[in-house]
Amino acid sequence: MGNLRACLAALVLVPAVSACGNSDNNTKVDAPIHVIDAAIDAPPPIDAAPDAQTFNFACAGVPNATTTLATTITVGGLAETLNVTSLAPAPDVTVELFKTGNDTALDTVISASDGSFSFAAQTTNGSALDLFIKGTKTGDRPNIVIPAAPLVADQPNVPVLALTTGTFSTLVGLAQSHQTAGNGAIGLAVTDCLGTSIAGATLSVKQGNTDVGDVFDVGSLAAQAKGTYFVFDIPPGDTTIIATVGTQVFRTRVITSVADATTTTQLLP
Repeated sequence: MGNLRACLAALVLVPAVSACGNSDNNTKVDAPIHVIDAAIDAPPPIDAAPDAQTFNFACAGVPNATTTLATTITVGGLAETLNVTSLAPAPDVTVELFKTGNDTALDTVISASDGSFSFAAQTTNGSALDLFIKGTKTGDRPNIVIPAAPLVADQPNVPVLALTTGTFSTLVGLAQSHQTAGNGAIGLAVTDCLGTSIAGATLSVKQGNTDVGDVFDVGSLAAQAKGTYFVFDIPPGDTTIIATVGTQVFRTRVITSVADATTTTQLLP
């Protein structure tokens, strides 16, 4: 899931930074809401401006171009509770695996006492699997985790976020944003092809030809969150997202905003 877990780890630092009076820190974010590819660990921080960095854009527009397709794919990960100041294992989260476009779960499991979960192996039948994960727990906002691209190999480290409504409201407040009941929110990690966080992205978020949502650069509050963004207050429905960094236009993603849920994903070139 790329840098999604790195994004969550960065979020717990935001309140401390704000409390210390550093909310004017304009350095950009570290990487995200996890897309489902294998590398979850955070890369070293990127301190210079995006145009001064050397990034790997070899995969631009060609997802899974050099990866051999596995016969079966196993997806697993860790459910964690974000308490604004800490991340903790989240047991008893109902975690469901879906094929995109199908409302019937392929498999449903409950996270263990350490937050871990794993689904039954899924057969590829010669094609990459277009899957997503949904985690739900009483009192928390549902978290929908979408891969950056269809899966071609095992994904063992997918992070699922158990986010209480109170913590979510705190994040909205830190962003000086707003969230209308019945609207969704989307978390994004902007990375290069190797999962390196990229700061300074410009995001286009539209439904049809209309701009929607309220984009928040998490890195504006915490340097550790470079490359991570939240888009609050998005009406339910298909939402087209395009990231631009310098002259590099990332692949277009269409993400469904879900009412009163938080969707997380990774944006790749």
